[in-house]
Amino acid sequence: MSRYFDPSYVSDRFALPLADRYRRFLTDERAGLGRRFAILPSYRGAMPVCFEGRALESFFHDGGAGPGHPSAAEVELGGAGGWVPLATIGDDEPQFLAVRAGEPACPVAMWEHETGEFVRCAATLDAFLAGLATTARAARPPRSPVKLSKVRAVTDELQGLSKAAPSPARTAGLEAGLAALEPMLAAMPPTWTMTPDDATVPGLAHYARGVALRALGRPEEALAALERAPIDGVAKNVAPQVVVELLLIELDRPARVIEQCEAHPDPLPLMRRSWALALLRLGRLDEAAAQLAVVIERQVAATLRLKPTADAAAERARRAADLAQAVSAYAERHQLDARAWLACLP
Repeated sequence: MSRYFDPSYVSDRFALPLADRYRRFLTDERAGLGRRFAILPSYRGAMPVCFEGRALESFFHDGGAGPGHPSAAEVELGGAGGWVPLATIGDDEPQFLAVRAGEPACPVAMWEHETGEFVRCAATLDAFLAGLATTARAARPPRSPVKLSKVRAVTDELQGLSKAAPSPARTAGLEAGLAALEPMLAAMPPTWTMTPDDATVPGLAHYARGVALRALGRPEEALAALERAPIDGVAKNVAPQVVVELLLIELDRPARVIEQCEAHPDPLPLMRRSWALALLRLGRLDEAAAQLAVVIERQVAATLRLKPTADAAAERARRAADLAQAVSAYAERHQLDARAWLACLP
């Protein structure tokens, strides 16, 4: 048995006291599983899951994972959350299965890297393992009628043009890209027939279509496209953030902004900034002040994680100045007096 799967090593590596059931899995059951097939959330067909191999072991390395690894940037393992990697989906790291190794029942979940959350697979480790024994290899999915590499190329082009300065050439490029993307989206196969990486393409295409339509000054169409993007796989912290900006700026629907943000499990700072501006617009100053404070604290904390030697006070002042500029610009856009709003800044 690899030392990475020794119960004592796992307990130390993830700072977690292990449940007896998970210890028994490591010592008596894991080595005999190898590669199996499982029915997982987001996939209609059975997917290969691997309980061994270099990709799985990469989660257990001493000192943590390297740059770009999902456990280094996207997901918190061990500790208070209690999640420990159980198996990879296929031979790659971006999507994997995890077990709450400290709980007696050891529930199993799938890490969905496109939405940034764990999705429950089974209430107990026993139930999950029992399902493996009855799941057969999935039939080969049908070949896609669309070359996904071409879809990716068009989406990259649209996103690049959307960020460029307005010009006749930019407008022509955006319109040509949208025209090329339309039949591709119509012919796209269901995401459940795709590999995990390919399944992100439809969402990226809807996202690129949305930002392109926004750049062309067609906000209602952009909103409809962007609202489809998270459903089809774009990380849910990306498209909704652009949605609330669109609702706030171009469409001037602050109540919808608040509704969207309140429904989001944990908005990122830029999304919270839009939330605060919408609250200001509707005169809910105390609530806006609370959100602005959260924005600053989270931005400062993120900076200090990357640069531990940074001056926290100076960083807080810089972030507050950035927010003051955003508040003033938003008030000016609506020809309102910003003084009461600026007083809400911490």
